Amino acid sequence: MRLDSRIQREGLQTQQLFFIECWSSLTSLHSIDSDRVTYNNALNATIELLELYTHGDKHKAADKRSHVMTELLEILKSDLCFTDAGFKELTSQIISLCDNKDLKDHNSSPIEKKRFLISSLLTQLKEKILSNYRAIAIDALRDRLLGGEKHDTDTLGEIYSTTNLLISTLSTLGMPISECYLLSRNYLRERTDTFQNQFQSFTQKITAGERQITITLRLISERLYSLIEGAGQSFEFKNCRFEQIPSDKNNMVSVDIVVTAISFSAARQIAESELYGALDVIAYMMGRDEIKIEKNTEHLP
Repeated sequence: MRLDSRIQREGLQTQQLFFIECWSSLTSLHSIDSDRVTYNNALNATIELLELYTHGDKHKAADKRSHVMTELLEILKSDLCFTDAGFKELTSQIISLCDNKDLKDHNSSPIEKKRFLISSLLTQLKEKILSNYRAIAIDALRDRLLGGEKHDTDTLGEIYSTTNLLISTLSTLGMPISECYLLSRNYLRERTDTFQNQFQSFTQKITAGERQITITLRLISERLYSLIEGAGQSFEFKNCRFEQIPSDKNNMVSVDIVVTAISFSAARQIAESELYGALDVIAYMMGRDEIKIEKNTEHLP
């Protein structure tokens, strides 16, 4: 794990310093790959499994389902958040149905023979993770960070594992790893208050609920400008509202994209993805004419 010498260490207990170092190392662009946050988490695996069920038996979907379910089972058994009462009954059902079964045998595997049941349980799990996981993870960390000096291996291991999976889940929710790093830097690395108060402010950012955010991006393309002019100065396509920006060059276009996200950075990432999807179709209509996206962004509540 990469140690950050810039952390203000005064007044920190062992486990609190360890947590800040974990978060910093897992989210730093300068960490080696093995020290970066894991890609696998229960939300990501659940979303992938539900998507694979929509493929039926095409594209070797059954083989992929067995692989992803094996990974999900390991996460459900190792992530201490799933021992919480809010998850335990549901995760126990999934584990009892699928654990110690030959998931690769598609003729007997419960994820194939009981598709409707497993899909229903996974849908419930996804909704519970979306609504409860972040708060439960924060509570688990708070218990270990604020309950007095701790430096035993078990506690530090639980802090590392929970921190890793929480950041990974935030990433799946759309929050860029760079934003996770900045939150740690701004609230934990150099503190203006007690660790407890700074941690509270830090976690409020992480557990913020989803809200509608309008992202406005600017494009440069004469062909697109002309296309919009023919449609009456504005048009909507794939959740993107394109509108001409009057200019001498007749090549400036604004795009409003309304998304639901947990932060502005997450909203920008989601909006860009939706815009690229729309531009793929529009660029084809314009003969693959180049469309430039300007970097500046406006956020509207």
